[in-house]
Amino acid sequence: MKDSSNDMDTTQPNAGRIYDFLLGGNHNFEPDRQAAQMLLQVAPFMPQVLKQIRTFLGVATKRLSMDGFKYFIDFASGLPTNDNIHHIIGQSRGQNYFCAMRMPIPLKPKRS
Repeated sequence: MKDSSNDMDTTQPNAGRIYDFLLGGNHNFEPDRQAAQMLLQVAPFMPQVLKQIRTFLGVATKRLSMDGFKYFIDFASGLPTNDNIHHIIGQSRGQNYFCAMRMPIPLKPKRS
């Protein structure tokens, strides 16, 4: 259903929510899961590839943080999922996190 408060259409699959589903997240809806299942029929390796990408993101972010980088910009950050940059860097070293996304309100879907 289309939610008029934020223009999020949950009746159509969304790339960010499909990504979330493939990573084992819970910020997705039935159309997202159906589209993910179709993707898995032709590319059954996708969850492993996406997890490897997330692992690299974590390693690179930690390294940059330890090397003294203070500002992180995450373009197309999409839905919150496990090990996002802002979780990795925290605020303990005074880093700043900026994100940009196209989704109307990414925090609106169900939370764990």
